Formats: sequence, C-alpha cells, structure tokens
Amino acid sequence: DPSEFKALIVAPKSIQPGWGFTLAKWLDLEPDEIFVPEFHSDITMPRIERAKVIVLTPHLIKSCAGTFMHLDKEHTKIGVKANGKPIYRSAYVLGFDPKSARGKKWKRDHPNGEKPPMHPLYLYNEQIKQGRRPMWSLSINDEFDRYLNPNSQAGFHVRNFNCQTKITVGTAATPAPTQPSQMADGLKLLDAHPASYQERKQWVVRGSGIGPGNGTLNKGTNETAHE
Repeated sequence: DPSEFKALIVAPKSIQPGWGFTLAKWLDLEPDEIFVPEFHSDITMPRIERAKVIVLTPHLIKSCAGTFMHLDKEHTKIGVKANGKPIYRSAYVLGFDPKSARGKKWKRDHPNGEKPPMHPLYLYNEQIKQGRRPMWSLSINDEFDRYLNPNSQAGFHVRNFNCQTKITVGTAATPAPTQPSQMADGLKLLDAHPASYQERKQWVVRGSGIGPGNGTLNKGTNETAHE
C-alpha cells in the first residue's frame, strides 16, 4: 500500500544533509514528507507520522535513546577475572543512570519512581513491534561500516530499527576481504538472514591473519551469501 510507505535513511552527520537534498530532487513528495531532523527534540510523533522518508544519523538515534534509557555496564555479573575482579554483562535499562547528575535530579523530582517517557521515535518503533503500526518499508544504512560494530552503542540502536523493517540495505566503501568479520557485523546490523551469516566465524578462515577480523575471507560463505 503506497499510503503506508515510510523509509528510514541512516547516514553519518557529514552526508545527512546531502541525502535530504537528493531525495527532494528524486522523489515527488511534499517538503514536510522528507524529514531531516538535527536534534532529538525535533522529532515528534506528528512529524514522524507525516513523513514518508526520515533521514537520521546513528548519533541522533543514540541521542533519542538517551532521553529515556541508559547503558548499565554492571547489569549482570557473569564471572570473575583471575585477579578476583568481577566480570559484568552490560544492558540497556529504562531510566537515567542513578549515579549521574541527571539521574539524581530525576529521582529528586520523581520520588515515586516514575520512569522518563519513551522518545517518540522509539515509541513509534515499539508500536511496530506490537503490531499496532506497519513495519518500516525500507531502511538504507549508508556508510554503515562506520557504525556496524555490534558492541557499539550506535550499532545496537540502529539494529533495533532494522529489525522492524521489511527491506534493509547497507552501503560501505570497505571491501569485504579487508576485514572479513565486518561482513558478519554488517549482516547483523541489517538483521539479514539466515542468522548464521551474522556470526563472525562463518566469514573468516581460521588460523589466518593477525588480530580479530584480520584473516582470509571464507570464499565459500561469500559465494553462498551472494547467491
């Protein structure tokens, strides 16, 4: 249904405006149907609902998340190092970091334990997850080799939106043989299937290269993935 078409463009800050100008020339859309916000406060539910194409940056998506959640680096204890220090698994939790000035102020102002409201961009995506809105029609991740690290905050948040998208596309200037593990990271960011291709071990020939990801590209996986 063309009336339900809604696309996301994710691109670094340096080329975000260029996407806006190019789309305005390419597409027969009204000016307010191409939304290129600069700050998280620019993004409201009416603007999201009106837009057909929204051009975001990884940092902006992360900034939207920071308005209602934070990364708890000591969320779950999973082991102990040889020196006796604990090993933790990090996780995102609702609310502000209680140790931060922002978190302390929120606690003082909301003594009953209320959580900050979900940002409109995330609320819209959550409503997609719940089946209350159509999925994003298309997500183009431009220069995604800059933010595809699965351990980065930007990559984590961008993937949340790609997982609610019908078609995801990634563009990058880095050749796969340069760092084969990035193929797995990129496919994970795009939520590509089969899920086995999102595993680094599928793309690197073991025993080759020095350092993580700097090995020989597994040609068998590469050929099968492109069929």
